[in-house]
Amino acid sequence: MPRYDALRRALGRGVLAAAILAAIAYLAAAPGHPARAQTAAGPASEEELDAVAFSGFQLRFEELNQRVGQAIGGPPFVSAEDLGGRTVRVTASPPWLENGLRQRTRNAMTLHRIWRAVNGLRKVKVIIADGGGAEQVVVSGLVVPI
Repeated sequence: MPRYDALRRALGRGVLAAAILAAIAYLAAAPGHPARAQTAAGPASEEELDAVAFSGFQLRFEELNQRVGQAIGGPPFVSAEDLGGRTVRVTASPPWLENGLRQRTRNAMTLHRIWRAVNGLRKVKVIIADGGGAEQVVVSGLVVPI
């Protein structure tokens, strides 16, 4: 994967970086975007597109969570929920919350890329919260630690 060499160097060498790169490569090979979805009656409605997008995100989220979890000894995230309006909230596990800001930022940006990819590259928002629901990281074009 020569096109990912620069990203690999930027992320550093490590198992977690490899898991993230594998997830990005998986998305690059993913089939069409939900923006092109059709129903028997014609183009899909906005609600149908959102449901398809979240379904695609959920599959990729679970795969990423499993791969990273195998690499670090436990899943970094507990769950993901669709809040509507192309916003998704991910609940982080306590060990993930103990990571440094740099690692949390990388993971948040990866989730944002996945969510944006399944939404046909439309503007999206990812909120990563702790178990109590307090927002820890919000990604919507810019990363803003809270």
